[in-house]
Amino acid sequence: MKKIITILALLSSTAFAAPKMGVGVLLGDPTALSGKYFMGGDSAIDAGISFGHHELVLFGDVLKHFPGKFGSQNAFVSSLNPYVGVGPIVAFSDGDNDHSHHVIEDDDDDFGIGGRIPLGVEWMDKEIPVGVSLEIAPGAIILPSTNAFVQGGVAVRYYF
Repeated sequence: MKKIITILALLSSTAFAAPKMGVGVLLGDPTALSGKYFMGGDSAIDAGISFGHHELVLFGDVLKHFPGKFGSQNAFVSSLNPYVGVGPIVAFSDGDNDHSHHVIEDDDDDFGIGGRIPLGVEWMDKEIPVGVSLEIAPGAIILPSTNAFVQGGVAVRYYF
């Protein structure tokens, strides 16, 4: 009987564990399909793929979250988790740029690689597995030519 209770306790604790993987969309610049995986504690990896404006953009970041940094005045504020990260960005272009909202600025380049530094805050509901984040991510393409940019948007993800 003791073994059955132990197994049931383990199963129930894993069934109600904090969600680790989220999938959804990032609306902004870039608008992208987005995924986020919590590695444990306050560390996560996020990634996105965006296609549009004659570009395909892939990015991934390692994030450090700071839960509770805004205090615990109420349930909403205590659910806010600021974060900062760093990660690579890769872009492919068909060369038909209008130079607005582009990671690759030069029409002669069809490929670019660089980095970005996302800064944001994520709200995660305690009742339903949904997260909403607001992010700004300055970055730069460094190869084959240089171009600084600022990305940002609102992400909505379903966690499981």
